[in-house]
Amino acid sequence: MKNDDSKNILAILAIPTMLALLILITLPFGLFYAWAAQQLYEWFIRAPFHAPYLNVWNIYGIVILLNVIRPPEVETYKGKGIGHVLKQIPARIFAVLVVLLIGFIVKNFI
Repeated sequence: MKNDDSKNILAILAIPTMLALLILITLPFGLFYAWAAQQLYEWFIRAPFHAPYLNVWNIYGIVILLNVIRPPEVETYKGKGIGHVLKQIPARIFAVLVVLLIGFIVKNFI
């Protein structure tokens, strides 16, 4: 009986722990992506088209909406495990930084 209780307690504690980890991991990367998108918006859309100001939270909401609409990439990771996904985090960060660098060069020098 004691073994069943400990399994139940672990199962109950696992759900809030996983949600907290999900928020702590995805929120910083999502905000980084939103900040990069906001910089590109400011450079190439707001000034030339006299568009309204959008802060990072507005862009973050738009990014979430676009991620809901587009097809998920999860299907490509089937059977590869979490390690494969975690290895792609630095590559995705680098890709965003490269896009920002190209945007900065185009904005300032071309």
